[in-house]
Amino acid sequence: ICTSCFKIKIEQNLNTAKALSISPAECIVVENAPMDIESAKRTGMFCIAICSTLERKYLQKADKTIYTFIDLKDIL
Repeated sequence: ICTSCFKIKIEQNLNTAKALSISPAECIVVENAPMDIESAKRTGMFCIAICSTLERKYLQKADKTIYTFIDLKDIL
């Protein structure tokens, strides 16, 4: 993992929550990469992984895993 990229992603997550005037715990993010899932979890955000580029086994740190965006309706 690129440490500087990881730090930037965490900053982006926190800045997005701040811009929306909500806490990270109130955020839901959809990600498709392990580093992005890890950054969401470290910032306290609920993370849904979508298996669009990687198999489910690589996305296990997410709170939920889906296979298509249509599956979001079953979670939300």
